[in-house]
Order: sequence, then C-alpha cells, then structure tokens
Amino acid sequence: MSNFRNMPKRMTLDKLATIIKGEFDAVDTKIAKMATKDDLAALDKKLSNKIDETEEKLSNQIGSLRGELILVVRKEDKKINSLIQIMLKNKLLAAEDAKELLSIHVFPRIEVHT
Repeated sequence: MSNFRNMPKRMTLDKLATIIKGEFDAVDTKIAKMATKDDLAALDKKLSNKIDETEEKLSNQIGSLRGELILVVRKEDKKINSLIQIMLKNKLLAAEDAKELLSIHVFPRIEVHT
C-alpha cells in the first residue's frame, strides 16, 4: 500500500495499473510464503512421530528405573528381614515385635524357621 501514499496528483490509467499490479504481486509473494494444508499435515505427522518416539523412550526409561528401584528395595527388604531374624535369635527382639515387623510386607516373604 505504500505505492498509494506516493501517488502523483495526476494519475494515468497506466500508472494506476502499474501500482495495482505491484500491490497484487506483493500479496502473491506473501501468500506464496504461507504454509499450505499439505505443509501443515506433514508437520503434524512429523510432530506426532516425534511425540510417539519420545513417549516410547520415556516409557522405556521409566521401566528401567522402576526395575532398578525394585532391585534396591528388595535388597534393603532382605537386609531388614535378616536383621529381624538375627535380633530374634539373639533375644534382642521379642517374638511379638518380630511378628509385627515381619507383617509389614514390601514384597512377599518366604518364611524361614529357625
């Protein structure tokens, strides 16, 4: 539209046509730079694929971390169970207290009788 501001006072039909053509060319250039529906669809597909890949990676990492956490907790649970048995055997812990502590199940326990 800048060409319309600088219009001469005396306008010929040719000059007006040139100015209008210039404005339409500018609009055409702007439209050509705009994304099409196909461009947007392709971008949507790429983003969907990236989201799927990211979700899969996160799921795998969470699964791996969960497995590692379970191993650590099982090891600690085994230590506590062993400590309870040792304290019971050395009469540092009453049988009722040992039974109560052993009733707190982090993981299923295998009964060990001594």
